[in-house]
Amino acid sequence: MQMIELIKNFCFQRDNLIYKILKECSKEVWARQKAASESAASKVSEVTLTENLMYKIYSYVKEKKLGDRIGLYHSKDEKTNGADIEICLKVGSNQYLCLACQAKRLYMFDTTKNKTFNKPRYGALNHYVGGDKSKNQTDLLIKYAKRKKAIPLYLLYNYHKDEAYMKGLEDDAELYGCTLLSAYYVQDTLKASSKCFESAHGPAKPITSLSCLLFNSSLTELQNNWGQIDSAHRISFLTAREIERDGNWIKSIDSDEPFRFVATGGPELETVRNEDIVYPHKFSPRYRIVISPKETETDE
Repeated sequence: MQMIELIKNFCFQRDNLIYKILKECSKEVWARQKAASESAASKVSEVTLTENLMYKIYSYVKEKKLGDRIGLYHSKDEKTNGADIEICLKVGSNQYLCLACQAKRLYMFDTTKNKTFNKPRYGALNHYVGGDKSKNQTDLLIKYAKRKKAIPLYLLYNYHKDEAYMKGLEDDAELYGCTLLSAYYVQDTLKASSKCFESAHGPAKPITSLSCLLFNSSLTELQNNWGQIDSAHRISFLTAREIERDGNWIKSIDSDEPFRFVATGGPELETVRNEDIVYPHKFSPRYRIVISPKETETDE
């Protein structure tokens, strides 16, 4: 059966429990980002925010015994980026869509000029690693996604103090603490002068969208859910067996090995920093989340 037919024949009701977990994660990031915006001395990195997000999900899974709906993994490779996540989302009967997600936070304060931005900006978005023009970070993310036949996304950590603007969006403001945006949109549309919240949203959607991909009738709608991707970018599904047999990952909840949240680096990491983050020469996710929402078969 073709992938488009699989999508058409499978439909999801919103998984309210997963929605609640992701909502709480967004609210916590929103609060942390708000605190960081109130003082130039209050710093929080993408790595810290990602580790906090993973720990919050981990705690919910342990407490509510949700191992059948959310699987958490960490990479065997120590030379990984603690701000990067791979998400495998169930979109059909034994069909998982892979999302390669690189975290970027919204900065309110310009440390180079010691003043507040007129419009908060995403730090080092679409930048070159180590000044090497052949190693654009967005290109590296897309290259990884192509190899994995995944969708390349940015996981954006946000806070926006303009209440009037936020009221014009579809969801409650705190749901925008964590949002997802196509890396192709960043590559093609977000230029150096427009890497702000308003420019990204639009197409960016809250991370809660992972729990409620409602009634997507075609693969095109699914893959462009967080902004357009290149039409030549090939995507395919993983099976549950392929996920379980991937030797690059260690499953956390039912493993004897504890879940690792402390960022570690190796000698191959790039020394150029944005705040306290060290960027590797390639997209290299430290964490994997496997999400299996409750499902409903349809005749459509």
